[in-house]
Amino acid sequence: MSPLNELSAGDEIETIASAPFGAEILELARFAVHEKRLVVYIASDERKAQTVQALVSFYQPALKTLMLPAWDSLPYDRVSPEPSVAARRCATLATLSRISDQTPYFVVTTAAGVIQK
Repeated sequence: MSPLNELSAGDEIETIASAPFGAEILELARFAVHEKRLVVYIASDERKAQTVQALVSFYQPALKTLMLPAWDSLPYDRVSPEPSVAARRCATLATLSRISDQTPYFVVTTAAGVIQK
């Protein structure tokens, strides 16, 4: 049984572990296109997230990818987040709010990007 069949077997959240970096991206991109589903990839840091976004664009050029960046400042810092980061976050969240059920998307973010309001 291929990993793609195992992923599409249910509606619950799935985890891929012990795969070499890049192999899981290929399978997740195929899954998103084949099943017309939204896939969220949580990278360990911003650099890896950018690499994942580039790999998805390479493996599946027609697949729409979104990047949800983390704020570039900490809460209660005296410095406000960069306007470009805020704009990218808002644009990604606005796009996610308008996605239909049968539209394949690949969202790339970091752990910090997911937990921030």
